[in-house]
Amino acid sequence: MSGEEPTDAELVGVLEGLPDAEASATRRLTLLVYRDIEAAQRHLVEVFGLAPGELTRDEDGTVVHGEVYAGDGVIWMHRESEEFRLASPATSGSASHCMAVDVDDVDSHCEQVSAAGGDIAYEPTDMPCGVREYAASDSEGGLWSFMQPLPATGERDRRR
Repeated sequence: MSGEEPTDAELVGVLEGLPDAEASATRRLTLLVYRDIEAAQRHLVEVFGLAPGELTRDEDGTVVHGEVYAGDGVIWMHRESEEFRLASPATSGSASHCMAVDVDDVDSHCEQVSAAGGDIAYEPTDMPCGVREYAASDSEGGLWSFMQPLPATGERDRRR
């Protein structure tokens, strides 16, 4: 450049060529790691009440990818991978995630999970952040939180 300031038209031209930052993220999904994807999917469906998705198998018949649905959200289940340091809580010995899922009725959901043999970490509790929640562990030790919004503070006081 010759040291002259760019014109407004030149600046607009440069801006038009830049990607739209708001449009760069188009979808959010959750990926959880399991040693036995098929068993984990079965547990999430039968015990937690999630909707089943597909199971993808390799040429040997081993499940290498699975899906479940929680409301409008998809959860992908991925196999363990030393290369990417991905391990199931069953392998690592500690929970590597805590999935949070909204449900219509926390107390009823907790009763259903318990009746189906679920491992309840803590019973439904009113939390200071404005939700009633409980937690349960999945088949490989991952922690799941199920919650519903509490009524507004004034409504909560009137219900007591």
